[in-house]
Amino acid sequence: MRVEVRSKDWRGALSLALGLTLAAKGDEFWYCDTDGPEHVAAIWKKLRASWTTILKQPDDVIGLDTPGRASVASLLKDFRHDLKQYGCL
Repeated sequence: MRVEVRSKDWRGALSLALGLTLAAKGDEFWYCDTDGPEHVAAIWKKLRASWTTILKQPDDVIGLDTPGRASVASLLKDFRHDLKQYGCL
């Protein structure tokens, strides 16, 4: 899994990262029933690094306001909790 910004399309990167995160969190089978939790952890690490890079950008650049940032933070926190619950982190 790789989210990268090549042309500084930060809004596109935000959309892609949000879509990937929602899809990954929405289908828990791939991480709760796995023989390779280390692979899930590696995916989480890359996704989280992408989010960190995206969220370093100013609100007007990524098109996200303060409540939106809070929603993203909550989503990531919930997903991390789910992954920890299933022993992937």
